[in-house]
This record gives sequence, C-alpha cells and structure tokens, in this order.
Amino acid sequence: MVPKTFLMGIFAIDQTITTPCHRRLTLLLLGILSSALLSACEKPATEKPATPNAQPPNPVELTVQTQASLQQKLDELLRDRIPATGPGAAILVTYNNQILYAQGHGLSDVEQQTPITLETVFDLASVSKSMTALAVLLLQESGDLNLADPVTQHLPDFKDPNSDHPIRISHLLNHTSGLPDYLSEWDWENNADAFPEFGIEAHLDWLNQQESQEKPGTTFRYSDTGYALLALMVQRVSEQPFPEFMAQRIFEPAAMAQTQVYQTLGETFPNQAQGYKVEEGNLESVSYPVLMWGDGNVFTSIADLARYDQALRQGKLVSAETLDAAFQNGSFDDGRPIGTKQDEGYGAGWSLTEDYGHHRGGWAGMSSYYRFYMQRPLSIVVLSNNENLDGQELGAAIAQAVIRSLR
Repeated sequence: MVPKTFLMGIFAIDQTITTPCHRRLTLLLLGILSSALLSACEKPATEKPATPNAQPPNPVELTVQTQASLQQKLDELLRDRIPATGPGAAILVTYNNQILYAQGHGLSDVEQQTPITLETVFDLASVSKSMTALAVLLLQESGDLNLADPVTQHLPDFKDPNSDHPIRISHLLNHTSGLPDYLSEWDWENNADAFPEFGIEAHLDWLNQQESQEKPGTTFRYSDTGYALLALMVQRVSEQPFPEFMAQRIFEPAAMAQTQVYQTLGETFPNQAQGYKVEEGNLESVSYPVLMWGDGNVFTSIADLARYDQALRQGKLVSAETLDAAFQNGSFDDGRPIGTKQDEGYGAGWSLTEDYGHHRGGWAGMSSYYRFYMQRPLSIVVLSNNENLDGQELGAAIAQAVIRSLR
C-alpha cells in the first residue's frame, strides 16, 4: 500500500490536541495547511449537470473567522446528536480544496473507551457502490468495455433471462436490470450459516437459477445483485481479483493507505470500529461479516476519504468526462429518465438530486453517508459505528449549516 502522506501527519497531530481551544486552533491550521497541500499535490432528470470537479464561477473565499465559526457550529450540532460515552461518528466536510471540518465524536469501542479519530476504520456498506461504479467507468475509459455492452459479452456464463432483450451494463449501474436482489430473495431460513461465505462467484450460480422480476430497462428497483455482478465483471475483464483491482486502480493512486476490500472471514483492520445497535437506550455489539463484493465491504476512514474526494475532484483517478458520467442520470429503455423532479434520479453508484449526488449505507453495526455536490466544490461524509444513526439526516443537517456559512 502507499505510505502515509503528509496529510495523514496533520490528522495525527490533530488527535494529540485535547483542549477545545487548542483543537479549534489545530482545525484552523489543518484547513490552511490542507488547502496548500491539496492545491499542490439528485439533479433534474432532464438537465445535464455541471462537470462535478469544475469550480463554480465565483467560489466563496472563507475567512479564518468564518471557518472558526462554522467549526464551532458543527461541534455544537454533533455534540447534541452524538453522546460522548457511546458509539459515534467521524465527520468530514471539504470545500474548495480545503478541509473545513474533520473530527471524530463518540467511541469506536465502548468497552475499551477508545475514541473515534480520523483514522478509525468503518465499513462503508452500500456507499461502496459508488466505488464499484467508478471501477466500471475506469474500464470503459481504458476501452475494455462499454456501458451499452450486454452483460453476457463479459460474463458469458451469466444466463440472461431476457435473451431477446439483453441486460446491459448500464442496467446494472442504474438499478434497472429487473433481476431479483439476493439480499431479499436469499433463502435465509435454510442457508443463513452459509451466507457469510456467499461470494460473487456463488452469487452468479444462485442468480442463474432465478427468474427476472421485470424486463430490463423498464423499472427502477434498487439492487445489490446488480453491483455484485459488476464486481464479478470487473474481476473477469481486468483478469485480477476485485480487491486487487480496487487497490491498484483506486485506493493506491488516491493514497488511501487504510482502505481495503474485506477478503477473509475473521480478518480485522487496524483502528477498526466495533459496530453497535442502539435501541431505546440499549446498547448491543453487533457484527456480521460476509464475503460479498461490489455492493459493500469497502473499509476505510475519514482520513482516506478526504484523499479520495480530492482525487475525484482533481482528476487523479478518472477524467472529468468520466467523472461526469457517474453523475449523469440514467434512463429507461423507452427514453424516460429515472426519477422525476419530485423523486431522485440515479447515475452510476449515486442517487441524484438537482444539486448533488449522494449515497447512504447500512450494515450490521455500521451507518454511512456521502454527499458530493456537483456544481459547488463541497462534500460531506458521515461514518458511524451505530447502525441506528441516520447518516443521511445528519449529513443534511451538516450541509444546511455549511451552506448557510457559505452565503
């Protein structure tokens, strides 16, 4: 993996400061230093979004006083929502190549009283889908596939239930394939013990025995199955294991030293958060590791996601045109766009509103949320080890506070 960068050093320094006054000063320095370092180193369905990594015509210049005020507001907002003595969350806000806010709140391990830091590792759960989609777009960029290709062109052992109307890669990306979702259709009662080892090859064997639910390109139905198939396709087309492809083509180029795809039952990662369920004041440790790829199972930290977001916006992973494709709303085969002005659209791994792409995730003991603004250089990430925390609602509250400060 790529060695830790200077930015990680800044994060590490921040964790050694414990007083509120010193921490606010450190966060201000972090913003200023990160700005220098980074500079060096659902939309309406009928509208074409701005290029995601393009800067707005007149980006707001934030003064030190504005940044300090915003950091204080976010500290107060999060203090009210996340108890200091229970499971919590790591929060990231970036704007115009500056880290406006990066902070852990609560505990990564309640029994051990271990605080959440910027290097605490969480399961991204379904937020991983945006990275799987990026891998597919990388293969299109290199000419190894095209989103219009039938799935069987790259997975000849996939038994397409609609041979007269083939399922295409775009159908998988946009959740319009019509295939059943293994998470809802799996025979849990008779196979629950086997499920943790149910990987992308076994998933294909299972899928080949299922019938489609709709004709492809006719209905939007969120599907983990589609993204498991995409992970298998990435593996077959690249001729390397999916975790290895992700490491070599995404994580390492973005200097994401802590980020990995879960590969072996029982493995743990340094600084990994313990997952919890919190209901009616009762706290329960929960964990349910599985070997499925594509729809989840990317483990990462806020520190690494700061680098990932930077790499996306600065064209270090894919071209601006390819990134723009991730935020292009999909359409049904009759030309109708996914979603309406009232309902969100869907691109390649991102739900789409007029202003931003976003995705939420949840798995045993974990909750995640990533919001990527397309027409302003703003991103917000929430990673939590409380599966009952509504990361999307919290992300929206953070966004509201930040945007008010930008006016």
